[in-house]
Amino acid sequence: VSIVTDALLPELEKKLEKNGFKLLYFGELTWAYWFSTEPIKTPSDLKKSKFFTWAGDFRWEEIWKKAGYSPVPLASTDILTGLQTGLINAIPTMPIYALTQQSFGIAKNMLDLKWGVVMAGIIFDSKVWNRIPIKYHKEMKSVLDDILERNQKLNRESEKKSIKIMVENGLRVHSLTEKEIDVWVEEVREFQPLLKGDVIPEETYNKVITNKSEELESYKEASTNTKQKGLFTSLISIIDFIEKFNLDNNNLDEKTKNYLIAIQDKLEIALSSTGIEKFEPNLNDNIMEVMGCTPSRKTQKTNNKNKVNLISRVLKPGYRILIKDDKFNYIKNAEVEIFELEQK
Repeated sequence: VSIVTDALLPELEKKLEKNGFKLLYFGELTWAYWFSTEPIKTPSDLKKSKFFTWAGDFRWEEIWKKAGYSPVPLASTDILTGLQTGLINAIPTMPIYALTQQSFGIAKNMLDLKWGVVMAGIIFDSKVWNRIPIKYHKEMKSVLDDILERNQKLNRESEKKSIKIMVENGLRVHSLTEKEIDVWVEEVREFQPLLKGDVIPEETYNKVITNKSEELESYKEASTNTKQKGLFTSLISIIDFIEKFNLDNNNLDEKTKNYLIAIQDKLEIALSSTGIEKFEPNLNDNIMEVMGCTPSRKTQKTNNKNKVNLISRVLKPGYRILIKDDKFNYIKNAEVEIFELEQK
């Protein structure tokens, strides 16, 4: 987000000043997720849905349709009615809005995938700003930055709390595997040609995608190369297969068993030599706040609302590689069992 914002900010400030406004802040507020009456886990699922789009935003409506989707233009005040009548069955929105509007009572499924960032800004009328003595400008900006930084932290906490409250009241959160995330990434890539020159001016698009490509690439380097990741995943799958095969076949002769164990050991050494390590998340950590975990369909029932979404048991360890400092890239998620509120 910061890479894109930094690329666009100078031009945005110039355009606002030209129109009589002073931009004091522009940045990330929170994220929007998909909420739906039926589970959405793939772009194909979304294509089967009828989802809200802003009334009057004809360009986005047409782009969605060209990509094979079924948007329904509505005023934001008609979202709840649209869900109640079946006119729409999915909405992209912020968790705190889904909670306060109570739309999650109908759209009971949330896709745990950040779909779009919601930005916010603070602007002054240039005449008002210019009447404020220059010696106070820097101090005002500093105070605003502090307030906005605190608000960003508050918004992140509000997002987590909103999801927690909704889960306690029947919301089902659907997490994705890495392969499923890759499907969404590919879908977004296919979307890009539809955006350039229409929704996003060509000059702006080139400024972000072309001129900032080196920065974007350096950011992407935080993840393992796709081909390498595929190889690592294959090796891990072989290790898992050998382990399961040995457990399921107790009548193997000693020579075969030792041979398979030797292969497994060599594969684990090969992974370890590349910096990949096994890991297990901590029990009683909230799965919404822990990286590299996939919840099992099997859950541990509880009557304690405070335990909802906490990890009750690690079923399978995960694999990860240290990128830098304390930042990891997760090659394979750990499979965990979580606490679920028992329905009375």
